[in-house]
Amino acid sequence: MAIVFGSLFTIDYHGPVEETSFAAPVQETSAFGVPGVTVLAGARTTRNVSTEVWIYGGYATEAALLAAIESVNVKTNRETTLTIDSQSYGRSLFVGLVPRQQRSRFYSRQFASWIYIGEARFVQLQP
Repeated sequence: MAIVFGSLFTIDYHGPVEETSFAAPVQETSAFGVPGVTVLAGARTTRNVSTEVWIYGGYATEAALLAAIESVNVKTNRETTLTIDSQSYGRSLFVGLVPRQQRSRFYSRQFASWIYIGEARFVQLQP
């Protein structure tokens, strides 16, 4: 299960993809002494897309893990097509990685590695 952000990066994700509804601006106007209200409804605009990500495997030092995180975060505010498994989100903006837990050292019989558990956040700019 992978997040592919154009040709900029590919990372693993764990957990469900969370999508908000597309925002649709609404403006209500009324005038003093005039009954009723005028409503202007705009077209759908943006929506937030996020999911939990894990960056792990082969990071023997915390510095190596931080470098891997930074290599993703330097793509903040870039726009391209976002694909999560087979679902595609056109014109998406990468907002960044947000940690959900402190960086920790992960141990198993096969390897010991630093692990990052966070959230990847995107904004889809048009439906």
